[in-house]
Amino acid sequence: MILLDLDFSRESGFEVLRFWNSHPELKATHVVVWTSMGETEMQLSRYFGVAVVPKEPGGTELLEALRHYFPVSGQQ
Repeated sequence: MILLDLDFSRESGFEVLRFWNSHPELKATHVVVWTSMGETEMQLSRYFGVAVVPKEPGGTELLEALRHYFPVSGQQ
C-alpha cells in the first residue's frame, strides 16, 4: 500500500499516480491519497481509481480508509 501526498518538493504526486497506473504489475498495490490540496486535485486523483482523503478535518477519515485495506482483527 502507498500512502501518497500530492505535494512533493521535487515531483508531483500525480507523477507517482501516472507511474503506478501505467505499470500493470503495480495494480495489486493499493494507493490512498492523503492531501491538503483542493477539490479539483482530489477529483483528478479519483480518476486513477484510488481512495482520496483530505488532511482536514483530521485523521479519522484516513483511519477508515486504511482499515478498508488492513481490517483490524474482528472488523471488516
